[in-house]
Amino acid sequence: MNNNFVLRPIGSVFLLVAGFFAFLCLTEFNSALAQVNESPGSCSVTLRVIKGSGNDNALKGVAPKVGNYLKDIKGQLQPIPYRSFKVLGDDKKYTALGSQASFAVSDAAGERHKLSVVPVDIVNKLVTLKVDWTSPSSESLLATKVDVENGKNVVVGTDTRPGVSTIISIGVRCQ
Repeated sequence: MNNNFVLRPIGSVFLLVAGFFAFLCLTEFNSALAQVNESPGSCSVTLRVIKGSGNDNALKGVAPKVGNYLKDIKGQLQPIPYRSFKVLGDDKKYTALGSQASFAVSDAAGERHKLSVVPVDIVNKLVTLKVDWTSPSSESLLATKVDVENGKNVVVGTDTRPGVSTIISIGVRCQ
């Protein structure tokens, strides 16, 4: 009897069993991670960086171009005096109430900014956010607290250069 022949099926079975256990471990890890992310007092903070452009006076009254990826905040973008909105980046972080979610973002001019968001508290479906937006030169562009309906977004912006603005959409959902 050839030992290699006997070992090969055993080896294949071993690889199959090891692969199955690895799959179970990953599944359990992802399940545990989802439970941590969705535990009471946990929050997901979603950040979208948007470039607003085209504020020509001749276009006043013309509906702005807002893509499908921004349709959930279209009503918040329409009053902003730009005709075109383009997503420059997005990111999502998980944090606990009272803990900071930090983001490094590029603005409409390509400069790197820092943004920190702390979900401070949740009362009557309103999440109080502490937001700090800092320029590449460490200048504070925005430092504020704002109440946002749980599961919704707040939109803020700053002028990057004439005719162009960097707009930040911060979405929050807390358990």
